[in-house]
Amino acid sequence: MLRAKMCQDGRSSSLTAPNGPAQQRVINAALGLSGLKAAEVSAVECHGTGTALGDPIEVGGLRGTLGDGRLDTLFLMAGKSNVGHLEGAAGALGLQKCLAIVAQLEVPPNLHLSSLNPHVELQDFNAKASTALEKLSGMVSANVGLSSFGFGGTNAHALLQSSRPHVREPPETLPALSFRRIAFPWAAPVPRLLSLKRREGSTVIFEVQVDAELVGLCSHMVYDQTCLSSALLVAFAMDACRQHAKQAVQLKNVQMVAEALAKQCSRD
Repeated sequence: MLRAKMCQDGRSSSLTAPNGPAQQRVINAALGLSGLKAAEVSAVECHGTGTALGDPIEVGGLRGTLGDGRLDTLFLMAGKSNVGHLEGAAGALGLQKCLAIVAQLEVPPNLHLSSLNPHVELQDFNAKASTALEKLSGMVSANVGLSSFGFGGTNAHALLQSSRPHVREPPETLPALSFRRIAFPWAAPVPRLLSLKRREGSTVIFEVQVDAELVGLCSHMVYDQTCLSSALLVAFAMDACRQHAKQAVQLKNVQMVAEALAKQCSRD
């Protein structure tokens, strides 16, 4: 935080009515203490209650203090559009928001803002009430103002700045992926489960060499009946196709096994 300044507006039209000249005085006082020029302020978190009287007066005060000699857009924000009026904690919310802005160099949108008060004029001093995320492009540091006004006439304004030049680091570049095929030298070829025994008419009979591993696969019983796993049935079918039909078939499910076998049998 560069500087913060407070003042009391004294006599005004009513207790709760804002006082534009008093708001200008407190902003100018904070600017003078900070050593910043008005055009160096990139954004302002306004008191911004959304009232028909208060908003035009506040924007008029910003025009009178930060509008001269401005080339870059002044972004105007109001956190009350997000969470409502937090009364005594409203300034603390604004402070947190400004800290995020100077750290990220991004201005968040004013939520629910669809149209401006017709008495709020922004064009004549290059200001904008953003409705989308805005990037403070081309900047390595940011200066942000924060206003908070009490209903009894107490006005406060603070100026915050990035603690160090904000340098955006280039995105990390990852090396291009490379692939290579590796042939795994298996210790032994996959053994055949079936061996062709004989043909009886349209029926082809195979025999299975039972070993310890196969016995383990056949040990699952349902209602006293051996229930072979689908994987084993697929393996049997594939081996039978290779030996009898001399063909290899790519299978994705058990249903394809029956279809492939039926198709081959119809040819035979």
